Amino acid sequence: MSDFITHAYRWCSTNEHYEEVVPGSKGASYTVRYGTTPQGPYQYGWSCTCPAFKFKGGDCKHIKAVEENRCAHGHDACMGSPTPMGETCPECDGPTSVIQVAV
Repeated sequence: MSDFITHAYRWCSTNEHYEEVVPGSKGASYTVRYGTTPQGPYQYGWSCTCPAFKFKGGDCKHIKAVEENRCAHGHDACMGSPTPMGETCPECDGPTSVIQVAV
């Protein structure tokens, strides 16, 4: 069996954690998050504090409203596309994180 070769890539930190407070239709506010899920530290996805998220099995209008706001630059690094090695994201100027990708 051959050894993996790894390359370091930078990606926008919103690939690991994103959070936004969204006003509800009846005056309440809900927190929408992207990041690790309750199923474990290696499973990522969306969550919302609204009742619909709990009862619809992980889907609600608040998530749909903010999905486009998350930068997610470099999310395709796992497929080997290079991401510039700067300290800030080239799309949103937010922080970046280094990930190791096996090729």
